[in-house]
Amino acid sequence: MPDSYYSISRLANEYGVEAAAEVANFESANVEAVSEFIREEKVDCDFVVTRAIDVQFSEEHQDRVKAGYDRLVAAGVEATKKTYCAPAEHAETISGVKGAKGCFSYTACHLWPYKLIHHMFSKAIAQGVNMQTNTPVQEISSAPDTDGFWILKTGRGNVRARKVIVAANAYTAALLPEYSERIIPYRAICSHIVTPGKAPFLNNTYALRFADWDFDYLIPRPDGSIIVGGARRAYIRHLEDWYGNVDDTKLIDGARNYFDGYMQRHFSGWENSEAYVDDIWTGIMGYSSDRLPRVGPIPGRPGMFIMGGFSGHGMPQVFLCAQGLADMILGAQSYKDTGLPRLFEESKARLEDKDRIGPVQDFHDPEQEFSLPPVDGGKQAWCFLAACFCVDALIWGFPLTFGVFQNYYSTHAPLAGSTNIAVIGTCATGAMYFSAPIIILIFRVIPRCARWAPITGLIIACLALATSSFATTVPRLIITQGLLYGIGGSIAYIPCILYADEWFVRRKGLAYGIMWSGTSLAGIVLPLLMEALLSHFGHQITLRIWTGVLFALCAPVSYFIRPRIPPTSAHSSSYAFQNPLSNFRFLLSGPFALFQLANVVEALGYFLPSIYLPSYAQSFLGAASFPAAATLLCCNVASAMGSIAMGWFVDHLHVSSCLMLSSVGATISSIVLWGLSSNMPVLYLFCIVYGLFAGAYSSAWPGIMINTVDRERAKGRGVDPMLVFGCLCSGRGVGNMLSGPLSEALFKSQLWNGEVGFGYGSGYGILIVFTGVTALLGGSTYVWKRIGWLV
Repeated sequence: MPDSYYSISRLANEYGVEAAAEVANFESANVEAVSEFIREEKVDCDFVVTRAIDVQFSEEHQDRVKAGYDRLVAAGVEATKKTYCAPAEHAETISGVKGAKGCFSYTACHLWPYKLIHHMFSKAIAQGVNMQTNTPVQEISSAPDTDGFWILKTGRGNVRARKVIVAANAYTAALLPEYSERIIPYRAICSHIVTPGKAPFLNNTYALRFADWDFDYLIPRPDGSIIVGGARRAYIRHLEDWYGNVDDTKLIDGARNYFDGYMQRHFSGWENSEAYVDDIWTGIMGYSSDRLPRVGPIPGRPGMFIMGGFSGHGMPQVFLCAQGLADMILGAQSYKDTGLPRLFEESKARLEDKDRIGPVQDFHDPEQEFSLPPVDGGKQAWCFLAACFCVDALIWGFPLTFGVFQNYYSTHAPLAGSTNIAVIGTCATGAMYFSAPIIILIFRVIPRCARWAPITGLIIACLALATSSFATTVPRLIITQGLLYGIGGSIAYIPCILYADEWFVRRKGLAYGIMWSGTSLAGIVLPLLMEALLSHFGHQITLRIWTGVLFALCAPVSYFIRPRIPPTSAHSSSYAFQNPLSNFRFLLSGPFALFQLANVVEALGYFLPSIYLPSYAQSFLGAASFPAAATLLCCNVASAMGSIAMGWFVDHLHVSSCLMLSSVGATISSIVLWGLSSNMPVLYLFCIVYGLFAGAYSSAWPGIMINTVDRERAKGRGVDPMLVFGCLCSGRGVGNMLSGPLSEALFKSQLWNGEVGFGYGSGYGILIVFTGVTALLGGSTYVWKRIGWLV
């Protein structure tokens, strides 16, 4: 796409209107030259002449760009005569882009570069050109030999030449050290988007400009698919991923999911298209330190020429640049006589200019709309993670101490002797788990709501607890301390999960492990705290005190639970949630069903120790209330360590191996240590081992999320990893809610009570076996992977 106004305005400010106009007219002439060549040569390269639509997403940005454009028009720059600036109020209608605050349109073209180059190479070879491929130049001599020849070293031998053109672009500095800070390689990312059926009509090429440095581009293909590139906002601040990086073998992690749902997110009429990312790849570009191409003789190297540093904008320039360079070499023309823009000429002054070193300053413009903080580290990322840790610890930590409340409710008025007390705790955690996908769906459709959800959910949870302090029956406690608290807690907590995916990429598993360890570490203090409060004040005052503590600690940190990428009108929705059912197709896949089945079964038994251990310690082992409550403390301490460790493992091992590791440890500890416990030290040992392994199970979920997303993408379907997380939560919630009444029924059976020894004859024996068996089945995915049902 030739630039008739955007960068040209910047060049006019820096170098004057006349020099800028040369560049604009040159790019326009380049389009005409390419068109003429293709027509004359009858090149089959999918060449299309069309219009380009440049869209601005903020009024301030549009006004600033419009001011530069008006200056060019007033100066009579020829290229602007083919450019149309749409009124702001008509920008969305003309462009078809949601949230557009302004747009420009001008003549452009697009083609398949490979086909064009293949035609040119074929013609050159037919005319006798000796072209050697797969023969990269490894080194160029520092000076010509005594006969005036440069020596080019290759893996197949040396080549001598009087004239040398270095058109290596991003790799120029590897051959010419003086360009190490003048032409910098950097990685960019691009995608191929297709639709399963008939695609909505997209005739133009597009540039979607979110800021001066932040833009995406779209090129429609004749087959209806679309090439979409950009995604700078997703990785720009993580310099090692792209700046000076020539590793083209892997994706830029921060931008891996950027293009999912892209057309549905930005373009009107595409909401139900089911467009998805068919392929995604990176490419290496050469960025010029002064943002201008470098063409002409290389200073200090007679007979050597350069053409490079196009900074990702080579298509509208390179054809005539190559022709001008050929005229200099074959026709002995001076640079001035070639018609190339004066600003492109390489010179000693440009090469020695130390005021423009590297491209990083281009992406830290003080006038930009916003600046993205880095991923995987930095003050803001760690503050976010610390806030999430706090919310996780306090919101989730309270219902997981319900064993202490159950012990109190069962032995104190007015609930002593009541049935279904265990359901209160399982309803709280079950509601938090089960509501997750619904809340995630709402926040994806209306992302701005998620920003205020932590404080909103916190208020709901606190009101539920305050209300529960007046309840005198189990059903009322199930509704307040159980369901309402769980829903409020889920609303407060879900943004932590949504935003963690933006703040952490390579350390994703570790970040989730640290966050989720908060629940377990809170269990060091909360069981003892609740036990002390209940024994001194009773459940009503305890619930009111905890309501105040919860709000006082969580309300301030909710400020830090914010997205890394601020939601804008251009990002009002994502992942095609205008047709939400299409995003749940992964539920029907066999591999996810196996993960979910194991997840549900594991949850049936996972929560039982936290519910029954204090009662077991008091009724069977004769422990006092404090040592009995300490069993939960041991579980939670170990669980915190296990969660962090599992976060590391899931970043390095297949998820099925991680789940099996958790399951085997939980099973052995239940069957051997809990089942054979006859004193408190052995029970404490069980709590530590069980917490270490069983508590780490859900920390392996990021591995399931990645596995599911990658598998669905391989099938040509996009899926939101957060919905995968939400469905895993629901599965765990199903198991959790069923475990309450199921455990009540199993305990009432009193199977083996007094008939066998150790814990198995305590009346809790059936619960011990049930916990061990469900833990073992939770690792069944390892078996399915071994027989080929999982990849």
